[in-house]
Amino acid sequence: MKKLIAIIFLFAVAVPSLASHFRAGEITYVYLGSPGPGQYKYGFYIIIYTNTCSTNTDDCEQELFFGDGPASSAMAPRINGPLPGPNDDCIAPQRMGEMVAACIKKNIYYTEHTYNAPSNYLVYMESYARNAGIVNIPNSGTAAFRLEAWLNINPFINPPNSSVQLNNPPIDEACFGQCFYHDAAPYDPDGDSLSFSLSACLGAGGNNVPFYFIPSGVSIDPVTGIFKWCSPVPNVNFPIPQSYNFAFIIHEWRKISGQWIKVGWVERDFQVEVDNCSNQPPQLATLTDTCITANQLLTFGITASDPDNDLLTLSGLGGTFGLNPDSSRFTTPAQPQGSPATGTFSWTPSCERVRSQPYLVSFKAIDNDGQVQLANYQSVMIYVLAPPVLNLSASSQCNNITLTWDAATCNPASNPLSGYRIYRKSDCSPWSPAVCETGVPAASGYTYAGTTTTTVFTDVNLSYGVSYSYIVIACYADGTESYASAPVCVSLRKEVPIITNVDVTSTSATVGTIDLRWERPSAGAAGLDTLAYPPPYRYDIYRKSGFTNPSQLSASITASAFYLLTATGVTDNNLNTADSAWCYRIDFYSGSQLICSSTPASSVYLSASPADNTVNLSWSFNTPWNNYLYEVYRFNGTSFVLIGSTAATGYTDDSLANGTSYCYKVKALGQYSDQSLPSPLVNWSEEKCAIPVDLVPPCAPAATVTADCELSSNALAWNNPNLSCADDVVAYNIYHTPVLNGDYNLIATVPSALITTYIDDSLTSIAGCYYVTAIDSFNNESPAGMSACADNCPEYALPNVFTPNGDGSNDLFIPFPYKYVKDIDLKIYNRWGDLVFTASDPDINWDGRHLLSKQLCSNGVYYYVCVVNEIHLEGIEKRVLTGFVHLIR
Repeated sequence: MKKLIAIIFLFAVAVPSLASHFRAGEITYVYLGSPGPGQYKYGFYIIIYTNTCSTNTDDCEQELFFGDGPASSAMAPRINGPLPGPNDDCIAPQRMGEMVAACIKKNIYYTEHTYNAPSNYLVYMESYARNAGIVNIPNSGTAAFRLEAWLNINPFINPPNSSVQLNNPPIDEACFGQCFYHDAAPYDPDGDSLSFSLSACLGAGGNNVPFYFIPSGVSIDPVTGIFKWCSPVPNVNFPIPQSYNFAFIIHEWRKISGQWIKVGWVERDFQVEVDNCSNQPPQLATLTDTCITANQLLTFGITASDPDNDLLTLSGLGGTFGLNPDSSRFTTPAQPQGSPATGTFSWTPSCERVRSQPYLVSFKAIDNDGQVQLANYQSVMIYVLAPPVLNLSASSQCNNITLTWDAATCNPASNPLSGYRIYRKSDCSPWSPAVCETGVPAASGYTYAGTTTTTVFTDVNLSYGVSYSYIVIACYADGTESYASAPVCVSLRKEVPIITNVDVTSTSATVGTIDLRWERPSAGAAGLDTLAYPPPYRYDIYRKSGFTNPSQLSASITASAFYLLTATGVTDNNLNTADSAWCYRIDFYSGSQLICSSTPASSVYLSASPADNTVNLSWSFNTPWNNYLYEVYRFNGTSFVLIGSTAATGYTDDSLANGTSYCYKVKALGQYSDQSLPSPLVNWSEEKCAIPVDLVPPCAPAATVTADCELSSNALAWNNPNLSCADDVVAYNIYHTPVLNGDYNLIATVPSALITTYIDDSLTSIAGCYYVTAIDSFNNESPAGMSACADNCPEYALPNVFTPNGDGSNDLFIPFPYKYVKDIDLKIYNRWGDLVFTASDPDINWDGRHLLSKQLCSNGVYYYVCVVNEIHLEGIEKRVLTGFVHLIR
């Protein structure tokens, strides 16, 4: 059988015109389950539209390649239409396909395949040939027709992906000069996010069809997938009507571990037949994306009109139609020609439809023109939201609050409930979610408190005196969040003392004092159950320096009856309040049983940081109440007087005199959110003193340098910062490095801000870089200013004659006066090329003797090569001198 198939295929290639009939189609797939460990079974649908008028060829089956090996394929039988008759070429269970229009047959082929490992798989079918006469595919009757789909099998993709299903056929009509629209009406059964992109029609081997082109004016909406072509123009080389083929890809995305992963795609290859017609496409009113809560009714109207007053047919397309048992409905009343067409969409989605991604619903308007019927589309995104959690309630015990609520009413099988998230804020101000707003936005004022998979949650270690508001949301496997529940407001029962004051009344390193005050507990429904907790009663007061974890017992107060428990404060003595805050906690006992502990609270601790004519104040604390205002006081020699207030935890006191001591205290004003507690709560910090001092360095001067090669000196000049960006510069430091990018060393200090020049004349080399810093009256040194650099101008030249005759004049071969030369490499040769002298000392001092024999060299002309190593800013640079010298005795 395989040999026969191969022969038939070769014949088709050799004579493609006999099978020139493929018009449009796509491949889709459905996950069928796992037959065994690591296995994934899929069902594949090949949907192809063929031209039955151009050829009598009919395909009873198609070969599908699964992408997991070069020989991995199967013949997929056609499954739609009637069973074959005795004179048909197909053999049951193959079927005959369905005629959907004149010359157009719809063919659906199906097969199944099991993959044995996770990977990415490209699934395709390929056959010859397309129908002839396609304008944008030259020689289309000989071009291959190929459809592709891509599948990502990954153990982290759960459930495994099923592809989109396309609900609008890939055959359409258009008019020259009019905008054309096409909507595939995709529906993704997994609720994946979809995006759309134009592609090319494919041919042999998965390559673009040869010479395929996309006409101008073609685009696709990447979000809705509506294909648009404005507008087709006739091609004079083809008869009318004219056929065009286009392709686009529908990409599927799923969020996995917070990242969007592409889980699959399907390519649609579709055909448009364009005719000469005066018809204009219908127009639909714009729709706004919307949402609906599961189990509630969504309904809205659709309106379309036709510029030619043709009778219109409205229909709904997309994934909400055909759902079982909660399919959406679209009803259209009978309307006379020329009137706007209207329809009503209605849908009551069940809890099974709750998901993070919207449902894309399209509405199609098609006119009833006698020649060419044109269509237009309007899309809308519909989000199905989970209803809020109901009957949230709260109760408190000690410093814990326990919340309970009813189980979420929605728990979809395909998107199961994963748990609940609890949010809290420390007041009971109202907040309501906006329309279509799920979850809890930061602007609500609520913060995350915890997660649970049950309908009970206990929030622990809360503060007394605070009114807490809670809301709960249900969460689902794909990240969907429900509407927020109605809030519940609750405070801890007043069954323990509530600290209201930790007030520093005396500042000292050894005998400081703090006034500790509290509100006594209540009894009864809102407070202590005195039957459950009988007398005697005891307060144990703990303290510790710092802001947390009071651990040292400082006092105990007892009472034999609740009404005798009247103490509301103590004064704590002999503390170091100068160097630390102090934190307190009160444990409340019934006999030997601890009832509960108060929320710890600390004093306000003030810090002072001196600066130039300024003291920067800041303060810290740890209190269960909210400090909303701070008053800053400064000692004036007699008493502390108010100098300012702020809601921040810092204050700057400026325009002060450097060297003078200033002392401060801060008064904090606060309150609990529980309005039954006293307000304001007044707590003073300790006293803190500081002496302003200038610690800010002045700005850096900008220097320039002028080199003098003759005098071997560098002249520096710079600006006086006191004239622009400083006010107390008194001196300058000058730094130098002899090489570029070298280490700088201090070479001089200029003792006056008015002197802004310096001559560096003690140099053997003027090459080097300088920068200048400014010194202020507090000995603060500025950053380094911009570097200014100078380079040497080396000099080295040799004479052309010398007379070593011992007369004391010109007896030595020496250079003219030179500068900035490190050393040389000199070689002198006689006329036969023999080396007679060498030197590395720049002074040379050749007396005319041969370097080996030490004998006097004869009169004559000698040739030299001298490499001069000159000192420059960037290092030693070589210069080569060549020439002749006459030796005359």
